[in-house]
Amino acid sequence: MTTHSAQTFLRKLSREQRRLALSGRWFLLGYVCLTAGIYVVVDIYFYDQAMAEIWAAFLVWALGYLLLLGLMQKGGNLTGGRAGGVGTYFVLSLATGIPIALALVVLIVPGVYLMMRWLPVFARALVVEDWIGNTMRWSWNATQPYQKPLGISIMGPVACYGVAWAAYYAFELSDFLTYELVMIAMNVSTSVGSAWLAVLGIATFALVAQNPRVSGSVIAATEPA
Repeated sequence: MTTHSAQTFLRKLSREQRRLALSGRWFLLGYVCLTAGIYVVVDIYFYDQAMAEIWAAFLVWALGYLLLLGLMQKGGNLTGGRAGGVGTYFVLSLATGIPIALALVVLIVPGVYLMMRWLPVFARALVVEDWIGNTMRWSWNATQPYQKPLGISIMGPVACYGVAWAAYYAFELSDFLTYELVMIAMNVSTSVGSAWLAVLGIATFALVAQNPRVSGSVIAATEPA
C-alpha cells in the first residue's frame, strides 16, 4: 500500500468512526458509564472477593456485546439481518482474547498487533454466518493490506489503556493520590478504550469488506489476500 493510499484509507476510517460514534453516542455513553461504574464499585468495595470480580467481568462482557449490536444497528450495518448471536460472540471472545492476552503478557507489541489484525472479526460474525476459524482467517487476510493505517488508528484505544496503567503507577509512586480517585481514572480510561476499540472494529469491517481484492466479498472467508 502506497503512502497516499494509506492516508486515504486512514481518512475514510476516521470519518467512519466519527459517523458510528455520533449515531451510537448513547450506546457509547451508557457502556462507558456502566462498565466503569461496575468496576469502580468492585475495586473499591469488593476488591478482596473473587466472585465479585467474576460477576463484574461477565456483566462487562455482556455490555460489550450489547454495545457492538447497538452500534451496528444504529450505524446501518445490520440492514441485511443478523447472522451470529451471543453464542458466536462468546466463542469468538475466547478464540481471540486468549492469544491476545498471552501475547500482551509476553510482550505488549505482539498483543497489540493481534488486536489490530482481528479488529473486524466481531462485526463480521454478526452479519455473516460462518465458522469461527474462517472469520478469524478472513480478518487476517482482510487487514493485511491496511496494516499501516490500522496500526496508527489502534494507538488511540491503546493510549487509553496506557493512561489506566499510568494512573496505577502514579498512585504507587505518589503520596497525594487517593485510591478511589485512581480507581475511577483507571476504569474510565479502560472503558473509553474498549468502546473506542468497538467503534474502530466496526469501521474497519465496513471499509475492508468493500475491497474485492481482499476477500472477493464479505462472504468469502478463506480466499488469500
